Amino acid sequence: MKKATLIILITATSFCFGVAFKTIITKQSNHPTKLKKVTGIGGVFFKCKDPKKMTEWYQKHLGLNTNP
Repeated sequence: MKKATLIILITATSFCFGVAFKTIITKQSNHPTKLKKVTGIGGVFFKCKDPKKMTEWYQKHLGLNTNP
């Protein structure tokens, strides 16, 4: 019984210290950090002999502006 109580007490204490530390660190930053938005994960990649021509085709037929 004493061992379980000690484990619970240590866990609760470490959680409280973690929350307090995060709060202190967060409040020191005056400007909010702007996070980037995730637009997708993964993808399909193709090899081509003429990347410039492929980019033009994507832009003309699919309306996609791609980068090299």
